[in-house]
Amino acid sequence: MTGPRQQLSLPFPINQRFVLGNFEIGENAEVVQRLEAEPDRSVFSGLWLWGGGAVGVSHLLHGVCHWHAARGARVAYLPLGAVERDPAVLEGLDFYDLLALDDVEAWAGDLQLESPLMAMYERLFARRARLIVGAAGPAARCGFRLADLASRLSSLTAYEVRPLNDEGKVRLLRRLAKERGLELSDAVLGYWLARSHRSVRRLLDDLEVIDAEAMRAQRVVTIPLLKDALGL
Repeated sequence: MTGPRQQLSLPFPINQRFVLGNFEIGENAEVVQRLEAEPDRSVFSGLWLWGGGAVGVSHLLHGVCHWHAARGARVAYLPLGAVERDPAVLEGLDFYDLLALDDVEAWAGDLQLESPLMAMYERLFARRARLIVGAAGPAARCGFRLADLASRLSSLTAYEVRPLNDEGKVRLLRRLAKERGLELSDAVLGYWLARSHRSVRRLLDDLEVIDAEAMRAQRVVTIPLLKDALGL
């Protein structure tokens, strides 16, 4: 039996930083509870997680792999948007107890790719495994051409991963800044959020710039440094 330590050496390893414990939950408590639940191993189970950019879908897929690997499950993560469009990358994945399949819409619309996906789904179903799918939108809007595959994936329990509100963004930025040795005051965060683009992806890019400027200038993060770094 392949153990968790071996699984983490797969070509697409599970990101060590993305665990369920450091996911900023916000309005997604039900999703996280579902991912942490011990599955009924007598039946196949599947979840479809979807959401816009930087809401944390990939974080959750990595996190559920960590969670269940630590409890003895055989897990694998595969981002279809980052792999060669070759059915060979799916070989052996139906062996795992839990498969996290990210960016699944990247293979939608191509029957030569959808057919192997369907076959893999059927093997997972027969083995009573668990499938967690990540996508940018609901299954019905992903453009699958193979009717059987579209039907199977649309039948999975689906959750929209909700974006963070401003309080959640503040908690996230404070935690990530602390990991870098930075302290963000209420005044700095208030000024930043009031003048910057509110998307999490943009805020995380800005944090990289702030960190670099603080290191270069050997200064704490203040509003003047924020202005210098981000041009606000």
